Amino acid sequence: MASECSDGLPSHGRYGALLAAHPGPAAYLAALRDGRVRTHDQWQVQKQAVVLERARVLVRASGLDDETIDPPGSSRRETSASPSGS
Repeated sequence: MASECSDGLPSHGRYGALLAAHPGPAAYLAALRDGRVRTHDQWQVQKQAVVLERARVLVRASGLDDETIDPPGSSRRETSASPSGS
């Protein structure tokens, strides 16, 4: 599957903040199970976390830089925002 992310992370809602608050998908899903996450946009990040736990996900997005996709200290899978290469 391929999708575009040219707008980057939305400036509205809690999506970006929820991603940034957890080092990876397993940590986010654990926080959901423990009841530590109960907020607007949690279902979007939950769906993304489930996919990341089950599949190899490669990201190529001209609207996001490498640090946004894979911040220092995160446990996310292989990523690259670089538009060069194949």
